[in-house]
Amino acid sequence: SLRKAGPPVTNRPFQGKFSPGLCHTVHSQGQRPTSAADTTQREDEPARQPRLSMKDIFIVVLCSLPFYLSITCPEWYIDELFAITRNEDARGETPFLEVLRHDFWGNHMWAEGHWTHKSYRPVVTLSYWLQYWLNGYLIKPQPLRVFSCLLNTATALLLALVLCRVHRVQGRLAAVTAGIFAAHPIHTENVVYLVGRADIFATAFWLLAVLAHHELTKRQVPFPSASTLPLFSLVIFLALLSGFSKEPGFTVLAYLALAQLLNRQRPRRWLLSVCLLCAFGVVFQFRSWLVGGTKVDFSYVDTPIPYQSSILTRALSYLHLHAIYARLLLLPINQSWDYSYNALPMVSSLEDFRLLGVLACYTGLLCLATWSLCRLREVGDGGPVLSLAALLFPFIPASNLFFVVGTVVGERLLYISTSGFALGLALISSSASSRRKVPSFLKCLLVGYIMLSIRRTQHWRSRVSLFGQDAVMWPGSAKTLHQFATTLHRADRLEEARELYLASLSIFDDNALTDYCVAQIDIGTNRFDEAHERFVKILNGNGIGFGGFNRFLIMVDFGFTLTALKRYDEAIPVLKEGLSLNEDVPHALNALGISYLHMGEAQRSVEAFQRGIHYDPENPWLWSNLAAALLIGDRENTASDAKQCAALAVEKSTEAMGFVHPKFVTNHEIAEAIVEGRNEIADATPQLEFFFHRLL
Repeated sequence: SLRKAGPPVTNRPFQGKFSPGLCHTVHSQGQRPTSAADTTQREDEPARQPRLSMKDIFIVVLCSLPFYLSITCPEWYIDELFAITRNEDARGETPFLEVLRHDFWGNHMWAEGHWTHKSYRPVVTLSYWLQYWLNGYLIKPQPLRVFSCLLNTATALLLALVLCRVHRVQGRLAAVTAGIFAAHPIHTENVVYLVGRADIFATAFWLLAVLAHHELTKRQVPFPSASTLPLFSLVIFLALLSGFSKEPGFTVLAYLALAQLLNRQRPRRWLLSVCLLCAFGVVFQFRSWLVGGTKVDFSYVDTPIPYQSSILTRALSYLHLHAIYARLLLLPINQSWDYSYNALPMVSSLEDFRLLGVLACYTGLLCLATWSLCRLREVGDGGPVLSLAALLFPFIPASNLFFVVGTVVGERLLYISTSGFALGLALISSSASSRRKVPSFLKCLLVGYIMLSIRRTQHWRSRVSLFGQDAVMWPGSAKTLHQFATTLHRADRLEEARELYLASLSIFDDNALTDYCVAQIDIGTNRFDEAHERFVKILNGNGIGFGGFNRFLIMVDFGFTLTALKRYDEAIPVLKEGLSLNEDVPHALNALGISYLHMGEAQRSVEAFQRGIHYDPENPWLWSNLAAALLIGDRENTASDAKQCAALAVEKSTEAMGFVHPKFVTNHEIAEAIVEGRNEIADATPQLEFFFHRLL
């Protein structure tokens, strides 16, 4: 018989004794929400879509503010020079289609004989170009950092939106966990270090793809159809933008395929999941073809683990890196801008106590995975599984499991994974209590992260501050010690810099760039014998750091050293080789002129000084030495020209230094005496003088 129609059963208040079995049965039929937030909802409350209030938005924005302390920093850092200031693509000097043929560093990916890093990130490169154009083609780091700060804030707001709309987390809890993401200290490198913008872009597009997929799955119509194909195309497009910002972004397609499998209410969910997985496979193959595979030969200092001969050492060392990443994610203290050789020594034995960290890391992951699967099986909540996927999927490309990454540990590589970390915190907090209050441990974690972010951002206020702090905390890093030494070197704190260079060499001796810097200090402090030993060491096979593009540095300064040691016959061919690679080195042309003069080749000496003046017409040493060469060569016929050159030397010395060098005065007096026929001075010997300009 027909019953009288009444209100829906699901809207009636629950009466009678509570039955866990009944609860499980109803849920399994798809009549209850599947997220952690919804499973804690009271039975007598109708399901409502959580929303972000203005106060929630303000919390997220406020949490991202520590990184804005970096916008006043006027300095460039390491890779920023190669990716931005020296990159014609980033400066807008390359046609658009040509930019698409270059890697992130501006290297051609397909030209014969060209080395490529295989980092293909045109979205980020074009963002640099756009800012360069908007800034009137005046490229400065401050506007770029402002944009990165704003992008980090926007990405955190997107995460809060995903938590509310997709995972149905209450607004305040979503705001706090998104704030934890916004203020996470390991994001300092992403925001302040401009090459880290790639990871922020990738995460923003990743989250947009998740939102687009959510809109697709809300439409209870079969896939494919006229209403779902546009959204599916949008998901693929956003995934491409994410991956072409940073390679891990492509994994969003695999993540969404898993999310689709867990969505039991979606008709034909298997078909959409398979389509997403196929799209991921096609995109991965296309990207691999585009850059010519994934194999790249990085230096020993940058990636020492692949060079280890023992399989056990390589395996244990890579596992140790996973524990380091886990520590940085949970407790980001004592951070470093670089973890290359030998900041993290190799793990070569099962008795190494650092393996306890590996054990703790994987035990924790196993516990989380077990709990997540139990939630999925018992109450149909797939949120925890998805949070683990969001944590692990984008980390896989950085894990060295399938291909070698160009860094030992990169804090910026965790940016996307941190969104999964924040999602996990939100879902665990939602499932732990039915109260809508934010758990105290999340508030404490947020405050702690904000304090650490402020501290780490302050480290990035200058190169001296950053490298000095990291050199203290990571004294085993050869690269960090070298970089701190370069900052002191530029500040003319030569002895301190030399000590740090030598400390770096004590960790890794086969680094020609560090040896060259020591030699420069030795030249500047008149320790020419020690400088000579450094150059001999470099040229005898310790040449890491030098190639065809910068070999001239070694040759011109080695030739200068030989000239200072009065080994003129040896100096001339060395100087000529270096100058043939790059002639625009005035102090080397000056040394060549002095060597020629001492070898009795006055005319060649004059030509060398003239070439030096061509590149540096305001240099008083070159004018004075040219006057001396003219006087030594044919003083009777060139005395008038020598007098003019010597007068220019005196004039330019006064302008440049505020005083006149005594040797410049002597040469001027000799030339003037010859012109006027005063023999008492005319027979004096013209004076030559060295000068040295540091090239690095």
